[in-house]
Amino acid sequence: MSQLLYFMSRIKVTTHRESKEFAKTSSSVLFVEGGGTDRFDVNVMESLFDGKIKIEPLGPADGVRFVSQAFQRSYPYYFFLVDRDTCNDQEVARSWETFGTENGNNLLILHKREIENYFLEPDFLCLSQYLCPSKNVKTEITNKIIRFAQERLFVDALNFIIISCREKLKKTCIKIAKLSNIKTEKDALQKIEQIKKFQ
Repeated sequence: MSQLLYFMSRIKVTTHRESKEFAKTSSSVLFVEGGGTDRFDVNVMESLFDGKIKIEPLGPADGVRFVSQAFQRSYPYYFFLVDRDTCNDQEVARSWETFGTENGNNLLILHKREIENYFLEPDFLCLSQYLCPSKNVKTEITNKIIRFAQERLFVDALNFIIISCREKLKKTCIKIAKLSNIKTEKDALQKIEQIKKFQ
């Protein structure tokens, strides 16, 4: 939560881009992942910025990164935000350190793998305008998140094991089956039947 709020404050700091006027400038745009019917990132950012900046979806993260590099010098009021996905800690830290600085970049990489993961933080959820204020709301939210995570954890762990076994089995079978001996579908089926792991 604090990281998203920090991002919002960084976008308004005075830099060579004169971004103190950022929120008032009609040409200011924050590009995020998504497009078509996938407007989740757009909706989250529109809610956080409360209409102070134009938010546009730009497709998958790779596309957002490419456009951010191409537009960095030419469009000083264009900013870009992507999920962490598979970025390492150094890439993420560098994006936060240099974002909005004179020689920095216009791309910010979230600390979490996906923006949706911020909704697993009770502190962030407690800021919602849709929750009734109460002293137990944080405890209730925390318990619901834990309960949901426990239900999903078993299924996700099981799926991970099945996928891992399948991938390992594919590699083993490829090593066992000599592809040069397989000329027809019948040859392939006979080869599979000979492999003990399938019996």
